[in-house]
Amino acid sequence: MAKARKVGRPRTKPAPIPEPPVEEMAAAAPAAVDHTALLHLLAEINGQDSYDAKTAAVGKLSVSKYLKVPAGLAPFATEDAAIGTHAAREGITPEVYAQIYALNKEVFTGGDNQIKGALLRAELVRVGWYTGSYEVTEVAAPANAMDVMTADMPKIQEFQQEAMVLAILLPLAAEHTFRTMGHHFLTAFEADYVAKYNRFFAACVTPSLAAYLPPADLYHTVAHWVSLSKALAVVQNVTQQLRLPNAVVIRATAAPAGMALVTTSGAVLDAIAGTGLLADLKIACGLDTEVIMSISEEAKKDPAKYHAIPMAYGKGLLSTSDAATVKGAKEIAKKLAPVLQGFIDSLPKTSDLAQAKALEKHADVNPMMRKRAKTFFTEVGRSKATTMADLFSMDKRTTQAAADTEMDDD
Repeated sequence: MAKARKVGRPRTKPAPIPEPPVEEMAAAAPAAVDHTALLHLLAEINGQDSYDAKTAAVGKLSVSKYLKVPAGLAPFATEDAAIGTHAAREGITPEVYAQIYALNKEVFTGGDNQIKGALLRAELVRVGWYTGSYEVTEVAAPANAMDVMTADMPKIQEFQQEAMVLAILLPLAAEHTFRTMGHHFLTAFEADYVAKYNRFFAACVTPSLAAYLPPADLYHTVAHWVSLSKALAVVQNVTQQLRLPNAVVIRATAAPAGMALVTTSGAVLDAIAGTGLLADLKIACGLDTEVIMSISEEAKKDPAKYHAIPMAYGKGLLSTSDAATVKGAKEIAKKLAPVLQGFIDSLPKTSDLAQAKALEKHADVNPMMRKRAKTFFTEVGRSKATTMADLFSMDKRTTQAAADTEMDDD
């Protein structure tokens, strides 16, 4: 007997998934991306060289950190002697001052730091540093600028005095730091730069100024747009030197980066001249010490010309003749380094010259001569018991070692 066949549900194909309406498909498409910010960035990058020594040394701000001024504010051409005086402030009305303050508050972050940064920038413009030529953005003047300042009045009164002093001293401190270290503030070497600025403000009897803003803001962002050449001109101005702290005036002749070997040697030779032994030194060593003293004085008078990055001051490179003279002076300084460092070693530790380090590595090529020179100058200071000729009467091997020194200046 045949088995009955089971009857199940009829087999059917699954119903097709309906296509979404055209309207839904359009709504699901990704929104168009705004490329405006990217295009601005690419335009900024496209306008720059891949590497430039001046830019590398001076550094730069991002466009968002530029000094902001109300549109139409005329650039100043303040005389060097007038920076920081009432005469420099006549073009900055209370309304313009408030506009600069309000515009620059957004550049800084962190509560009081916004007020401090904006206030200091307004002061820097007011005392005459604004030239309108570098890292400046013109912005429509805010209608509520006076309201913004009024709301901040209690804090402004708290910080005003320090901002006024910093408006004069900060650009001078920044120029001195750049001149002697060869670079503007670098975050990677923050401790070195902070120590340098701390010494500057402490010497001016204003140590609290170093804590006005965080280092990167105070030593880079807030006043980066101030011209190095203008700051140097101000500190060298005779009229300004009557007003500035003596510590600033003294630093006006500090050696530019790359010239410490020559200027330190010149200072030592000048000190030796004070002992009456310079003529004997010239005869005994047989080297042209005059060129060292001459170039040292020139570098003090025109440090921008002899700086390792003269372009940062708007100067060109040294002429072929001047460059050869400087190179020759450095070679002579290297040969004399053991003797000159020996003189430094003989000085009291409290002496400013005793702190000089530029000659040490060159002197250590001939440590015997360095030691003998120290003994010689120490004895001269006590009894003048020997002669300069005796100092240089060493064996030929050590004398030749001094003469053949070829180490770099830095």
